[in-house]
Amino acid sequence: MNGNFHFQFRPSYFPLRKTLFLVFLCISVIKVKFRASESRKNILLIYNVLKHFFYPTKKLDQKIGNRAMEESNKQLQEIIGVLKRIDQKLEYWAMLSGNPDPLYFLQKLPTDLETSAKWEDSIFSFLEAHQIKVINHDEIGAEDLVINRIADYMALHWDQIKKAYRKIKANLNATQNTIISIKDLGSKQELVLRTWFESLYKIAFFENYNHVPQNHFALKISSNPAAIAFMTGYWLEFHLESKLIELLSKRLITGSGNELVRNVKIELPNGDPGELDAIVKLNNQIYWFEVKTGPYQRHLPKYKRFAAMMGLGANHAILLLPEIDSSTQHDITQLYQIRPLGIRHLTVFLDGLL
Repeated sequence: MNGNFHFQFRPSYFPLRKTLFLVFLCISVIKVKFRASESRKNILLIYNVLKHFFYPTKKLDQKIGNRAMEESNKQLQEIIGVLKRIDQKLEYWAMLSGNPDPLYFLQKLPTDLETSAKWEDSIFSFLEAHQIKVINHDEIGAEDLVINRIADYMALHWDQIKKAYRKIKANLNATQNTIISIKDLGSKQELVLRTWFESLYKIAFFENYNHVPQNHFALKISSNPAAIAFMTGYWLEFHLESKLIELLSKRLITGSGNELVRNVKIELPNGDPGELDAIVKLNNQIYWFEVKTGPYQRHLPKYKRFAAMMGLGANHAILLLPEIDSSTQHDITQLYQIRPLGIRHLTVFLDGLL
């Protein structure tokens, strides 16, 4: 053996399963030693290290270089996919717990395997099995698709529109136009508001609408009950419906009889009436959603009773709000066994169900 011996890593002979094992080992260390908010930085570090391992060096024999490059590229892309999914799960754990440490989620939150949440029959049979009588429910119609698009726009631009929305909501019964000043707003926020207002005016949800560029909007909500209900808070229910329909349409969903019902009028075992905003069956798991755009606090004891009645823990009983801070989110989850989510958390939560 001469003094110039040089070790060469040959990726074409390195089994993928061993590589994945090393990756998962690295991720396990990351979950213990780092917070989820830093996961992307650490995953990027692992990716760069793997990249150096997988690409052939200049000293690699030319005959196997091209073949090794193709195989290593394929393996590297698979590993990238695994890392991305792990990254999403880390973000999901941090979001659910209101704490960036993934281990906190694993230790503190209720189990995601509540027995009662597993159900192979229909949603209605689930409710009946828990002695909850279904009176009626709303059908999802074609008109919902139009409303859903506007609701999705509102959710996407909530930070830019929330001040104007709250002013309009507070003046639903006003006889005069509501004035939304834009003198101190940037052109981008003005465009967001104009797009939103014009979409509502086109479907007759505004009775009057006028725009004076760089000065103000003047508008008056229609007396149409649908328009008033939408601006009162139903818009967030439509956004939830849109996201649930999108979730059920994804090809990754398995199981039979996945379904969604909304605005379910019910009769409780003691004869009292009630309503459930939305229930979805996904992969034979039941998830119940309630939506509030205004004060929600007085409803929390009722939600806790409903969740207990259906045998659902906080991973299956969700309260959707426009926004909520992480501390309040955690406290409500612990006290009332229903998990509050803000708009920005909804997509992350639903992706975590796949």
